[in-house]
Order: sequence, then structure tokens, then C-alpha cells
Amino acid sequence: MRRLVPILLVCVSALPAQVFRAGAYEVDVSPTKFPILLSGSFLARYGDRAEGSICARALALDDGTNRVVLVVSDTLMIPRDLADRAKLRASRATGVPPVRMLISATHTHSTPPLMGALGTPEEPEYARLFEDRLVEAIEGAVKRLQPARVGWTVTEDFDHTHCRRWILRSDHMRKDPFGDLTVRAHMHPGYQNPEFVGPAGPVDPDLSLLSMQTANGEPLALLANYSMHYVGVPGRLASADYYGPFVENMRRKIGPSLVAMMSQGTSGDQHWMDYSRPRVEMNIQKYADSLAEVAYRAYRKIQYRSWAPVAMRETSLKLSRRLPDDKRLAWAKAEVARLGGKPPSNQPEVYACEQVYLAASPVRELVLQAVRIGELGITAIPNEVFGITGLKIKAQSP
Repeated sequence: MRRLVPILLVCVSALPAQVFRAGAYEVDVSPTKFPILLSGSFLARYGDRAEGSICARALALDDGTNRVVLVVSDTLMIPRDLADRAKLRASRATGVPPVRMLISATHTHSTPPLMGALGTPEEPEYARLFEDRLVEAIEGAVKRLQPARVGWTVTEDFDHTHCRRWILRSDHMRKDPFGDLTVRAHMHPGYQNPEFVGPAGPVDPDLSLLSMQTANGEPLALLANYSMHYVGVPGRLASADYYGPFVENMRRKIGPSLVAMMSQGTSGDQHWMDYSRPRVEMNIQKYADSLAEVAYRAYRKIQYRSWAPVAMRETSLKLSRRLPDDKRLAWAKAEVARLGGKPPSNQPEVYACEQVYLAASPVRELVLQAVRIGELGITAIPNEVFGITGLKIKAQSP
């Protein structure tokens, strides 16, 4: 007797493939009215015109489950309330939660102030323009999300950043702005100055690159990061400093449609000057050209993948400030009263104003953020963090 064996054919639909998407957008944040205050000096100064591109650039990333937005903007620093407002407005338009947005400043010392900084007050009209442009950049990046490939790399570059904070010999200590003999570590000691014994901390040499291509391999976006403070712009110019020419360099090398950005690493004590050697002449174009060559060599070695997980977390940290004692605060209040509302005209007056600010706000809350893209980690910490902190974070990262 023959046995009939039924055969069951089952059609199983394939699981949907994971799709990585990226979008990038650039907006101009150049001031439109001159003269205008420029931030980044101890005392207030004005700019008569803008030179080169001054931009905010946003990068949106989506792994199919999580979506994050990273923004790099050409400005000295961004006040917490302005960044929070921009995130909330952009969230309403895009659906991306504010806690999945990271907004950073390149720390150029040649753009209008979004907040008071040392002897320079805020430019309120420019701050409103800047906030609007941040929202526009985030919205633009999210709208342009498309299937993409992602890759990253890190290369060491010891030639373009050095510790700018050096230790004085014990018999050459200097007075602080309050007239007390307390200064042992000092910024910008001068080239080969025999009064100093050496740098106060290590260098973070990592030049990191995060690159996105379209699904068919066309350049889409590039985020670079390096720990170098700024180069400096002569005269009365509003400028993105070296960050603008660096971006233009990478666009020329990689492709005209590329949205490139350079973010500020842990460079509170890092600068381009090597004070252990004789003085060299430098300008933003020369510096940007040289650093872009290093970046492009590393960029060409990046290997891409069609998908990577994306995640982001943030937390807050409350810190108590070091406050002036009663004697110093009394001196500071007397100095501020003497100014009668006029801006400070010298360093001691600036420090007097700062003591009053500190006493009025003894505790500050910082937002700390961490982003994961595959095995790449990005952290965000305000403000002028020293190189050793970046090195410690990297050493402890999983």
C-alpha cells in the first residue's frame, strides 16, 4: 500500500531590511547689520563686516527606530535657554524629542555674542536671528533624511594642537587679577620663555571623522572633531575662524554637495601654538588647508556600512561654583557700582563683574549628552573642557 505524504508549501515574507537614513542641512548665520559687537575678547570690540561663511549645520540620523540630530554652529558659545527654546521649536516641527538633539558651538572668537561673555554684553537682535536659524537647520536636516551609508575613523594629529597652559617656575609666580600672588599656571606663556618649565597638561591629538554617503555612494555629510581652540582673526571682522575654510576645503576635496562641519573638541587648554619652539606665522586659511589635508587622508580610508544603531542619552549635573569671599565680593560690588552701567574697560573691572555674577548664581546645572552611532561614541560637555578630560572619557569608554 502506497502512503501519500502531503507537502505543505508555506510562503514566508522576508523580514524588512534595516535602513539607515541621514539628512544634512546648512544655514547662514552671518550678522546682517554692522557695526556689531563681537564676542571672544576680554573687552568689547566691534566688527564692520563678515568674511567667509558663518553657518549652522545640522545632521539628522535615523536607524529605523531611533532618530537624533547633531548641530554645529559658528559661534563662541550658546546659552542654555536659547538652545532649549530652539530644540523645543524644532521638536514641534519635526517630532524629534529635544533630548535627542545636540547643539554645539565651534567656539570661534569672532562672531556676535548670544550671551554676555567677560566684558562683552549680548546682542539680543542677533540672538533672535540665530535661534531662528538653528530651528531652520534642524528642520531642514530632518526633511532631507534619505537612505544612507555611514562610516567613521580617527587619526592622530599632534602637529596642529598643543597645550597653551604652561607652568611657571616657582620663583616667577605672577599676580592674579585681584593682585594676589597665586598664578602658577598661565595661558600663552610666549615662545621658549625661560620663566616657564613646561605644559600643564597633555594634548588630545585625535582628529575624528563621521561620514555619510547616499545609498549609491555619493557624498552626503561629514562631521569632523578636533581639540584646538581657534586660530584668530585680525581686525574688525566677523568670521567663523578656521572652521569655515576647513569646511570649504573638505567640500572641494570630496564634492560640492557635501554638508561638512567641524566641531570643537576638549580644547580649553589646547591651541595651535607650540610654545616649546620658535614662533611661526599662522592664519585661518593656512591652518585650515593643512588640517584638511590630514583629514582628507583619513577620510579616504573610511569603510562604510549600510546600517548602524543610533542612540542618545542625556543627564544633568549640578555643580557649585567657587564663590568670592566677603572681602572680595565687597570690592567687586564697589567696582561695579563705580562703573555705573558702563562696560568694563580693563581686566580687573571684568573680573569684578564676574565675581558679582558668581555670587548671584552659586549653583549651575549642566546638561551632559552621549550619542552612539555603531561603535562610535560622541559626548557633549559645556564649556572649554581641558584636553585631559577628553582623554579620560575615551580611556573609560566601552
